Amino acid sequence: MVCPMQAARNEILLDLDRAADELRATYANTARLPVAEYMIRSASDHAHRLASMIEMIRGHSGRLLDIGFNSVVTHAYLTADIEAHLIGFDDYGPDEKPRSSSWKLRGRDVPTHDLNIERHVAPYDAEAFDIVVFLEVFEHLSTDPMHALAEINRLTRIGGTLIFSTPNITSARSIERLLRGESPYVSGRFMKARSTNRHNREYTPKELRLLMEAAGYRVDILETPEFYQPRASSDVWQWIEKNGASVEFRGDTVVMTCTKTSGVVERYPDFLYFPAAPNRYERIRECQEQAAFAMSAGQASAAEPYLRELVELEPQSPSAHSGLAQALEEQQRFAEATLSYSNALQWTDRDRSAIVQAGFDAVERCLWKSRDPELARQVTQALASKFEGSPPHCVLAARVLHALGSSTDARVYLQRALRSDRKNERARMLLQEWFGHAAG
Repeated sequence: MVCPMQAARNEILLDLDRAADELRATYANTARLPVAEYMIRSASDHAHRLASMIEMIRGHSGRLLDIGFNSVVTHAYLTADIEAHLIGFDDYGPDEKPRSSSWKLRGRDVPTHDLNIERHVAPYDAEAFDIVVFLEVFEHLSTDPMHALAEINRLTRIGGTLIFSTPNITSARSIERLLRGESPYVSGRFMKARSTNRHNREYTPKELRLLMEAAGYRVDILETPEFYQPRASSDVWQWIEKNGASVEFRGDTVVMTCTKTSGVVERYPDFLYFPAAPNRYERIRECQEQAAFAMSAGQASAAEPYLRELVELEPQSPSAHSGLAQALEEQQRFAEATLSYSNALQWTDRDRSAIVQAGFDAVERCLWKSRDPELARQVTQALASKFEGSPPHCVLAARVLHALGSSTDARVYLQRALRSDRKNERARMLLQEWFGHAAG
């Protein structure tokens, strides 16, 4: 007699077969069929592990992001209670941009984005998802695995769930391979062509717990089930015990369920990253690249940390300050944006009139949205040391003074702007609007 748990697992295995048949039929005679066939073969090779993961996922509901997805698996776990979004993991060159498409699964068009999870920012708002699924991807990362976990943290709401799996390098099977003089990696062979398919690093359960805690997660479940054959021999288990090591967590796969409790705690854990002296210019380039990716994806909150680091690295760079100001303005943090635009002006060459005017326009725009009279006075005074007497500063001062009820002083500043630049339409317009005449 089959126990209820095994019966449920058998039903999921049948669901995987049905999902494979439907995927093949949906994409028959299309350019995507080879990709679908690859996913079907992969799902078949790892069916027992995937059935276990599907069972875990079906216990959740809400908005779900599956990173490094297999369409067969997604088809099998999709229910009416799950709104799925997919990210395909690809290793692009530095100039290639992420791509967007969709997979048709169970009659739905499931949004899909192909990007490099170690470098790119996903095109979603912060805390957009209730559940993130990250299965058998982490071992493929080769340059900055914590970027992936930091991005997952950004995308997950507080209290949201991360479902994670990866090979266990301290499994009994890996130890057996070592004792035979072989590599402990499950799949560490190099590919002739550039590929993300090889395992670049496999992890111990202890390391993974530390990484999740560094990424702002509480580990609720950490297990190491056995999914694959052949199992390690009894001699290996006896050897482990005989040498005083624990036999706990020796299965072939690390499976974790984690809950987001905070933002990222430690971006570069010491045990995973060399504490090398930073190359300032390389870091500037990386921050510029990451901020540009985030802003192009409409993710100002994700760009902000990189832009703040750029300001620290280049405190006299107008573009660094204005970039941060733009990200703050997009988040409707107008008071902070005003100060950042003001800082950008402080380091801008006064003779670059078009850039100066654009900077003052941005300061004005954010000042009026912030509705903070004291901030307006503070910024006007701060800019006076460099721009006193310039038409843009005179117009800004006039608007601030007029808003504060000092109409006479406001008129003086507008007249000063026109003496410096007779063609200043803004000063002329405000004189007409406020005082009923264009000059004098």
